[in-house]
Amino acid sequence: MPSGDLATYAGLAALSTEAMSWVTAAALGMARPVGVFLILPVFTRAEMGTLIRLGLAFGLTVPLLGFMHQSVGAMQADLHVVRLALVALKELFVGLVIGFVLGIPFWAIQAVGELIDTQRGITSEVAPVDPTTKSQSSVLGLFLGILAITVFVAADGLKTLVDTLYGSYGLWPLASFLPAHDMGAMMELARLVDRVLRTAMLVGGPVIVLMLLLDLSVMLIGRFAPQLNANDLAPTLKNVAVIVFLSAYAGYLFDYLGAEIGSLSGMVEGLGRFLR
Repeated sequence: MPSGDLATYAGLAALSTEAMSWVTAAALGMARPVGVFLILPVFTRAEMGTLIRLGLAFGLTVPLLGFMHQSVGAMQADLHVVRLALVALKELFVGLVIGFVLGIPFWAIQAVGELIDTQRGITSEVAPVDPTTKSQSSVLGLFLGILAITVFVAADGLKTLVDTLYGSYGLWPLASFLPAHDMGAMMELARLVDRVLRTAMLVGGPVIVLMLLLDLSVMLIGRFAPQLNANDLAPTLKNVAVIVFLSAYAGYLFDYLGAEIGSLSGMVEGLGRFLR
């Protein structure tokens, strides 16, 4: 075989290897944003198609493609299919953790709506389906969840999302396979889980107290005015009270959400206690 043909084949082989390394870097770089999109309510509630999510993930990966390529090059010596799959799963897991942390305010606000509807006694077999969980949800919970997403976008929350996503590579780089395992990191994750219920109780506490006071009032009315049907009176009073109360309470509710979104700007530092 002529030497010219050998040089051509060698050049094509080198070009193919280089192209595959860039494709591998892009695929691994997309795994972390995809993990965020799988769990963050901003994207799950909109029911985006797979192609749109992959396109967004690739768009977020493009600015970091050179960094990803260098990381893949550092792992090139022992990079095989099994290791590649494990690194991709690790990246997906990190994205899920970021999406979980950023999704806490949304779930807290939606939990407030669920608690209010539970206290009002609103249950229906034809309740709307939550696109996030594909299960029935309360009307008020869905409404507050959609409003929370609106506030998130209006409060520049998408910039916070991008900053947190890019900052996470400094805490757990692509080439770093395992974080440090310690009890402090596990406790930090447990505190993040606890934050959802605690925040929901703090924000929804005033409405729940109002519902309990209305229950006590209806019981007293039924005691001293037995001719009134307390079972029919209670739901009406609760529904009217919730509408009036939420009209005044909504301002505080979304001021709180805006503050929560603002606090997420420093979430990279807090996330570092787990992603180490």
